[in-house]
Amino acid sequence: MLYHIGVFMPKRIKGLFPKDGAKTLTYSQHAREQAARKGVPLVSSINLTRYDLIELEVHSDQWTKAVLRQQVRYAGTDSVPVVVVVKTDERTVWHVKTVWTNHKDDQHYTLDPAPYVRKV
Repeated sequence: MLYHIGVFMPKRIKGLFPKDGAKTLTYSQHAREQAARKGVPLVSSINLTRYDLIELEVHSDQWTKAVLRQQVRYAGTDSVPVVVVVKTDERTVWHVKTVWTNHKDDQHYTLDPAPYVRKV
């Protein structure tokens, strides 16, 4: 099941995702290419207290994919939201599927709620 913070994400589901700690990252070839194309630096680990959980895919009460966003300031630039999509089958190393940046004023008006679980 797929949940999005802007559509519906119950506390129980959000609680499946860790709120803090550092996680080691590996990157897909696609993520490396996107990072190079968009000027997003690749890091070897992330501190979860600095990221907002945006989307969570859950199967059998275990999360399998997460979309995380953090405001990042690069040398000589304004702070921009960087989005990271991680997938995991284990809890120590997370695999980054892709990365991108959002415009800092993006209000996400184009979000399609169709694929997400909605409150009934």
